[in-house]
Amino acid sequence: MKGRPRATILESLASIHCKELHPPSRYGASHTIDLSLKMPQTRITAAKVTCDSVTFYYRPMHRGETGNTQVFRLLPQRTGYGVRHMFECCGRRVMRLYFVRGELHCRFCSGAIHLSQTTNKAGRKAIALSQLESLMGSSAYGRYRKLRERLAKRAGIALIAKPLR
Repeated sequence: MKGRPRATILESLASIHCKELHPPSRYGASHTIDLSLKMPQTRITAAKVTCDSVTFYYRPMHRGETGNTQVFRLLPQRTGYGVRHMFECCGRRVMRLYFVRGELHCRFCSGAIHLSQTTNKAGRKAIALSQLESLMGSSAYGRYRKLRERLAKRAGIALIAKPLR
């Protein structure tokens, strides 16, 4: 295949959002979160969260060894209603870290792109409709029928038949 290698799509990667960690507000306080069930496809087992940093612990490759760790600073960002914490990666403040090539990176470090960046305008509308359908699920099919029809008409695509149960 000639040309540039294909970029990784962000929506297909395992990720962790800063809000999911609930950083403590007091200095000296910390808590540990078990991430082995939230992110089973990764080697991350736990995260130790303090008010100014997060340490991610990786599963060791062999028994009897200690696993790798990865530390990210947590920077407070003042908002109109309080403080929001953000990760610091490659000198930037980011809200989400993605698991790429065995480690956590921001979207800039990983070089990954959003799915909508790979298609034209009509394709982006189809992507938005399919994401909405997957979000609503089959149980809410009848409830959001008019919304689906309106979005499909605006996107100019045919509606998909009612999903099987």
